Amino acid sequence: MTQKERNNRKTDQAWDKLYHRLEKDGLITLPEKIRPSLRTTAFKWTAAAAILLLCMYASIHYFNQTERRPDPNLLSRHNMETTTLATTLEDGSIVYLAGDASIHYPEHFQADKREVSL
Repeated sequence: MTQKERNNRKTDQAWDKLYHRLEKDGLITLPEKIRPSLRTTAFKWTAAAAILLLCMYASIHYFNQTERRPDPNLLSRHNMETTTLATTLEDGSIVYLAGDASIHYPEHFQADKREVSL
């Protein structure tokens, strides 16, 4: 062992001795582990659950957005303009479509019902 290594060893021993003496006299204390409070833990779990539910809702909503195609037996009108479009149906009723609106209806209505889809 070289002189430098012996000096380093003695220095480390002196620091350890001083540290233990200061700790024994109560002048320094070991840092305690800080436990999160119950409120903080509950908040974290609640936030995680809320984020999970939000992600589930968004994914369900996104994947259920299938493009609904109207029945091919129905007639369709779609107003692509910003002005109002007036359309008269087979039974004489008048439909006013605002801009970017669509209506789907059968060519001939049944005797007991008139179903349209907007």
